[in-house]
Amino acid sequence: MSTRKKVAINFNRDKEGIKYKFPSRTCKECFLYPCFRGMETLSCDMAKYGCRDYKG
Repeated sequence: MSTRKKVAINFNRDKEGIKYKFPSRTCKECFLYPCFRGMETLSCDMAKYGCRDYKG
């Protein structure tokens, strides 16, 4: 009989395990988007982490 650990998939974390403060936010929904030049090329969605300038 084998013992296996059940791994829970948590969609409120990024691929490095950092928990999102606001998982339902996206930068593209912000009134200030794009808030700086080159933001379109970022792979990070800063609104999920708790961007202070987010206006939804």
